[in-house]
Amino acid sequence: MRMIKNTKLHDCGVCAVANLLDISWRAAAHRIWGNAHYNRLRFNTRTKQVATAIDITKPKLIRVKSWHDIPPERAIVKVIPPECEGGYDWHWVVWRDGKVWDSCLTRASKPEHYECRLVSYLGGA
Repeated sequence: MRMIKNTKLHDCGVCAVANLLDISWRAAAHRIWGNAHYNRLRFNTRTKQVATAIDITKPKLIRVKSWHDIPPERAIVKVIPPECEGGYDWHWVVWRDGKVWDSCLTRASKPEHYECRLVSYLGGA
């Protein structure tokens, strides 16, 4: 499986859904917004939208301190990029196969080489 990369403004949530489920960017956008994604200029996603797209009921962001605290199966993870520290922005990435799949990068990274600050992962109650 190749990594789905960012192609639109603020589409990391769409890319995270695509990378988690091994589907195309378009299929992931459709899971989040239905056909309404064709008219969007920005692709910001909220936790509930991402959770619904991956079939998590009663979504919950579970705080963690280490990448190894995340369940070994695939998960969508909330991180804070260095340039967003102190603000309200965050970034969605995928944890799978012991690596961080960040749609802004060219390939998956080992957690010890990844620069964004880990915050939480998306789970269900």
